[in-house]
Amino acid sequence: MGNGFHWRAMVAMASVALIVALIGCSAQGSRSGQGAFSAVPQGQIVMLGIDKTGYTPHEFTGEAGKPVTLRNDGTIKGCASFVVQPELGIRADFTRSDSYTFTPAKKGRFTYTCSMGMYRGVVNVI
Repeated sequence: MGNGFHWRAMVAMASVALIVALIGCSAQGSRSGQGAFSAVPQGQIVMLGIDKTGYTPHEFTGEAGKPVTLRNDGTIKGCASFVVQPELGIRADFTRSDSYTFTPAKKGRFTYTCSMGMYRGVVNVI
């Protein structure tokens, strides 16, 4: 039981860890099919996309103090991958992850944009 045994044991443990991680990620990434919005116990999920007029949905509503998760619906690319809204602290980077969660602290109507200001959308916080 020399180095060969330890090496095989490490590879086996790493394989099991990878399988467990993949199963967990696929379960979290499943979509409910309930349209652009879905309520979840821990907050709200918004399926965010882009079209020629800006972000879609063009406007959505969230609640102050409750988490909102933005999920890329698969259409967000280029500069639209970087969603910003300074007053709410939104700095989403969809090149790194297909979802971004923020918790709005103040109420109001806020315009969010891509990093270049070309794509726009509105979040109403009540």
